[in-house]
Amino acid sequence: MIKVYSPEETKDLCEAVHGGYKLIIGDNEIYGVHCFNDYKPIPVELIKEALMEIEQVFPLHWANVEIYCTPFRPMVWKDGTFTGLEYNGQAFPGVIIMGARRELRKEEIFAITLHELAHCFGYDFIHDNPFVEGYTPTSEYEEFKKLAEIPGWLDKGSLWQYRPSEVLAETVRYFSGGIFTKEPLDVFNGLEPRKEAYDYIMSLMPERRVLMKKEYIVIHHSATKDGIVYRDYDAIKRGHLERGFRDIGYQYVIEKVNDKLTVTPGRPEWDIGAHCPGRNEDSIGICVVGNFEVETPTEEHYQVVAYLCQDIMTRHNIKEIAGHNQYHATACPGRNFDVEKVRQLVYRKEEESLEEVEVIIGGSEITGLLINSTTYVPIRPCLVAVTKAIKEAIDEVIWCDETKTVKVK
Repeated sequence: MIKVYSPEETKDLCEAVHGGYKLIIGDNEIYGVHCFNDYKPIPVELIKEALMEIEQVFPLHWANVEIYCTPFRPMVWKDGTFTGLEYNGQAFPGVIIMGARRELRKEEIFAITLHELAHCFGYDFIHDNPFVEGYTPTSEYEEFKKLAEIPGWLDKGSLWQYRPSEVLAETVRYFSGGIFTKEPLDVFNGLEPRKEAYDYIMSLMPERRVLMKKEYIVIHHSATKDGIVYRDYDAIKRGHLERGFRDIGYQYVIEKVNDKLTVTPGRPEWDIGAHCPGRNEDSIGICVVGNFEVETPTEEHYQVVAYLCQDIMTRHNIKEIAGHNQYHATACPGRNFDVEKVRQLVYRKEEESLEEVEVIIGGSEITGLLINSTTYVPIRPCLVAVTKAIKEAIDEVIWCDETKTVKVK
């Protein structure tokens, strides 16, 4: 269970000190300075939105954590005064402190929350608290350090980027956080983050039976006409709940909303699906809205399905992409839906495969796809780049047909 305390609720728990606040949670003391106009406390709603997104990529069923959104900027307190050394947040066993920020960008709140939750997971299952005097490393901690190729660094008294607990948190953030977090991170000190270390962390997740390996992608159709202007996802979920399901059965639904193809997440990727008997535990289900027994999928349908499959394959070792009818006696995903074409697009075996373009925004390069004269880019890195670019003057958008490059200047 995760409980989130608002800045107002947290303020009621604080004591006044010269120039700021002192917050006592259990045995932990946190200090912070007053917020001025350029700093804002994080609203509870942003944390809850981040938790919903995190649940899609990093299971939280283990978590018994209290998150405090502070009305202050956390700062190191020493010898009765503030040192000037600020930090974004801090995690203790079962407790996370989220400090006020200059900007409340959703992607940054997501990343910081995931990072701190990874610390809490570490406290619970890997290393107790490596900052305590006389700490003796656990066998799990030593194994993680070996797999992460950390050459004997210690937490206490070390710089942030040399602490194994920080490398642990950033390893989770890198591999669980989706595309947004896959950027150079100072914490790795020039080393590549190790997938073996991440897999070891996940192997310590409790109730591992729920976290089956995903090795298959199963494609379905809804066998209903796409509503185009409203969300068919809601109707599908409602129907599944009426049948006694605990949630929508698919991990993703693709449909047109306001005449634009949209991908809506359903169950978390790690969760057991309810879409293909005999394959629910080890597969990710994608439902494309439409009746492809009578309709024909558009080229854009195939491109978006293929792009989603490729994105899923960055997180899972997928052995096969198949239609529902390959594993079950059904017409789904419809006689007109060519699953082989999706496979070819994904594995780049056709000349008409997905055409990559490089989108350059404010100096940041993002790989996207050109589909029917429209450029598609991953949302999180795009948001980060756009946010940075907005701070500068954006004069023009330039398309180079020869190099297939979009440049925002």
